[in-house]
Amino acid sequence: MAKRQTIIPQYGTVMKRGVLYYRIRIKDANGKLVAIYAKTPEELYNKETLALEQIENATFHRKTPTVAEYCEKWLLMQSEKVSASTLRGYTRDMINYIIKPLGEMYMEEVTADDIRLALVSLSKKSEGLYNKVNMLLKCIFYAAERRSTNSMNITYTQSGDYLIPNIIIRKTKPLGHYGRLRKAYLKMHRPILFNELALSDKIFEHCAEIGEAARSRMELIVPELAKQYGVTEQLKAENQMEWVRQMDACKAQAEEVVKAELIYN
Repeated sequence: MAKRQTIIPQYGTVMKRGVLYYRIRIKDANGKLVAIYAKTPEELYNKETLALEQIENATFHRKTPTVAEYCEKWLLMQSEKVSASTLRGYTRDMINYIIKPLGEMYMEEVTADDIRLALVSLSKKSEGLYNKVNMLLKCIFYAAERRSTNSMNITYTQSGDYLIPNIIIRKTKPLGHYGRLRKAYLKMHRPILFNELALSDKIFEHCAEIGEAARSRMELIVPELAKQYGVTEQLKAENQMEWVRQMDACKAQAEEVVKAELIYN
């Protein structure tokens, strides 16, 4: 498979102890300006790409609470609205059926499939408990979504001992890994396009489309590379460690192609 040539940006240069270095300054996750140096533009590009990924992931995780953290916050918000016994019931069910299976995940990375899997353990429980936990899941994720959009204050409808938020479900999904990388790249290297998309309220849509395309390309390229390099089910059965090593190499190579084609252009 022919690998698309990566377009290397033009970098500034600086002399350090008689040696010419290429340099770029970027803001880290704390907003501090840091310099990255390399002896060639290609090396600097690779360093910058890795740094942007790390910064974007660090920023995303800092701004996005885990499910356990938000559950704790949600319970605190409910403490003034419900009775002590109801709050104890909320807490018990959350710990057993929401925090245990989902607690370490970040809120914006939880998918519908993750929630369905979390509910599997309830399939043999009573219908009342299943509905109660399902209601809690909706309240938590819908409330988090509304707070993240800075829209109007949430209102509630009383349903027995439970408060159901009166909200409209948004059909957008959070940006995934490749979508966030695309956003970071545009902001750093293509600020004009980034501003145009942001001002027209299309930046999320653009990055989401790029992210989805990147995932689709990965799903196509990885099997092709595995077939090309002889990474077979037979190898998996005979030497699983070697199979994992070679599959990781295929994924890394596929990701390089995807980033060059879709993310960093």
